Amino acid sequence: MREQIKNSFRGLTLTELIIASIMVTIVLLGIGAADYAIRRMERDFSREASLYSQLAAAAERIRYEAREITGDATPGSLGVALADNRMCFRQDRRIDGVLRDTPADYTDDTWACFSVSGNDLFACRRAAAGNCPADAEKIGTVAGTIFNNASQPLYAVFEQDTATGRYYFQFRLVTRRDNSEGVLLSGTTITRGTTDNPQEQIEYRMFPEMHSF
Repeated sequence: MREQIKNSFRGLTLTELIIASIMVTIVLLGIGAADYAIRRMERDFSREASLYSQLAAAAERIRYEAREITGDATPGSLGVALADNRMCFRQDRRIDGVLRDTPADYTDDTWACFSVSGNDLFACRRAAAGNCPADAEKIGTVAGTIFNNASQPLYAVFEQDTATGRYYFQFRLVTRRDNSEGVLLSGTTITRGTTDNPQEQIEYRMFPEMHSF
């Protein structure tokens, strides 16, 4: 008599199905968490890169205008007017920005100015040094007052180098994704901010070519 072949395969029990489902869920949750972390890291990096790029563009605009300062290398005729939240540079240009090419005549000069309103940084050209109007060009944002004092987190100063006698313009800008929180400091050191609200800073010192006649 032929012996009946038994099927060695059997179905999964309910307990085994539950355990398998739990394991699959754990794996999927792990994959999802890793994907979320990677996406958040990419987003944070993109935000910080964009933040620094905007700040660098504003700083370069200020440097560009400061390079054309017109004035005598004597106190009171330096062609620079600084105050808290304002920096202005006298230039040999018309009000529309066109070069005059009359360096010996200061009476026809105009001023390239930058001023802060709220947390917005504006640029304009004026007949006299002063704050930019409300409809001026916005070139960036800052995380606080730009003081005429180099001991502050944000500042702009025009001073004489005691070693060389040359005058230099130096400034530091700080911006955050949410500037309403102000500059984040660790003692007197400007930090990188937080993950949710990073901050970037940029600082320059330059020796403008002063025109003296």
